[in-house]
Amino acid sequence: MFKNHNNDQTVNREYVKRVKALIQEYELVKARRHPHFKFASDLFHARAIPRQTFYKYYSKLQSSGTILPGKRGPKNPHRRYPAITNAILKAREAGFSRFEIHRQLAPVLKRLTPGPTTIYNICKAHNLNRLRPEQKRCRRMIIKEHAGELVHFDSYHLPRGLVKDSGKLYLIGAIDDATRVAWVEVMPDITALSAMFGGMQILRLLQDRYGIAAKAVMTDNGAEFKNAKNPMKHPFERLLRMLEAKHYYTKPYRPQPNGKIERFWRTLYEDLLEEAEFETTDKLREELQGYMLYYNEHRPHQSLENKTPAETAKQISNICPRIA
Repeated sequence: MFKNHNNDQTVNREYVKRVKALIQEYELVKARRHPHFKFASDLFHARAIPRQTFYKYYSKLQSSGTILPGKRGPKNPHRRYPAITNAILKAREAGFSRFEIHRQLAPVLKRLTPGPTTIYNICKAHNLNRLRPEQKRCRRMIIKEHAGELVHFDSYHLPRGLVKDSGKLYLIGAIDDATRVAWVEVMPDITALSAMFGGMQILRLLQDRYGIAAKAVMTDNGAEFKNAKNPMKHPFERLLRMLEAKHYYTKPYRPQPNGKIERFWRTLYEDLLEEAEFETTDKLREELQGYMLYYNEHRPHQSLENKTPAETAKQISNICPRIA
């Protein structure tokens, strides 16, 4: 009954006539004036039409005044706006993801902002859905250009038996996104209070020794870093607010945005902790301090064109105010 043949206007007219007649019957049932049917379900059964199908056409007639399908527009409506497409392609050439491009365009384009899926389709149509090696290198360079623009924080569970005179110990660590300057502190636990004190020591050292003042911090959603219900009652959150540093969180089960600190833990383990054993916690702290000075000031970093993090920190500007 409801099959439509767009090329046959006679069939279209008959089709509309029959549907409208059915809608008139439905209105009579609703008004309790139909001569044969008391309930709409009886009408649908007698006319052999599914309830969902009828309501689809009924709603369409009420909203648009017609039940015939409209003309389909282009699959990509933003083809009508070459400037938007050009902006998307330019951002993609620079190495930004579809989600980052969407966030960049939204404040300017507002309701015209294409969604991430549309952005991906535009990039795919221009063979930019996958980044070339040179684009990946460019992306690594432009993500964060200034020291302190984003500092990655994380906690690390030390292996049992690493320190003879102590039980289980933990590390809190941070690495600056732009310079790769890093530092760690030993913690007796991973409570919010320990994270606050460890974080305060790290941020102070990054500023005093390397001139890096954190403007933003990224962490995972662990309880040592986050209290979603009341941030002002969380020690680490309060520390960042006091320092006027923004706090960003990774998405659950998505550690990739915090990948720099995750990769640092692997380097620290391979260079210092693997198969090591320390007599005391103080000895561990001493070895960690020595290693961090070596890592920041003497060890060339491949992603920094074989410069040390400390050398890089001296070369690039710090856009952040110093901690009071």
